[in-house]
Amino acid sequence: PRSPRTRRRHQVKTMPVTDVKTAAEFDALLASSPGGVVAHYWATWCEPCGAMDQLVRQLSSQWTGVAFARVEAEEVDELTERYDVSAVPFFTFHKGAGAPLDKLEGADGKALASKTQQHFGVAAASAPSNGAAPVAGTHASDAGAGDLDARLRELTTRTPVVLFMKG
Repeated sequence: PRSPRTRRRHQVKTMPVTDVKTAAEFDALLASSPGGVVAHYWATWCEPCGAMDQLVRQLSSQWTGVAFARVEAEEVDELTERYDVSAVPFFTFHKGAGAPLDKLEGADGKALASKTQQHFGVAAASAPSNGAAPVAGTHASDAGAGDLDARLRELTTRTPVVLFMKG
């Protein structure tokens, strides 16, 4: 067995997700992140935001040159108005100051991974072969779900009645 020192050397260094509290903090993050910024606008009461938080943390370890930020939408009004955030979860993709490159509304993990790759290139760490990052759900058994389509298929065929609700 390897010693703890040897094991530490082989681990991938994860870039932390920055919790942004003010517009000035966000502007400073944009200025100090030449590789780009993905901002996740969230709310404490929004259950899908929790699942997307897990995905954002995972993506931050794959795209080491890109900064990932969390913005509590109801607390940082200046940013939600600046980027027309009308619902959560909501994502903006930035390369420098000015208008964002792109926006994404909703808890669409596959689209989030796709847009991150589209705007910031190939991930530094190994990503799933289909280009989409795994979406973690709210159950412990969901932790290994790597294919979004298979997960959705399983959810929609588990019971005879499925309720889809947006809003």
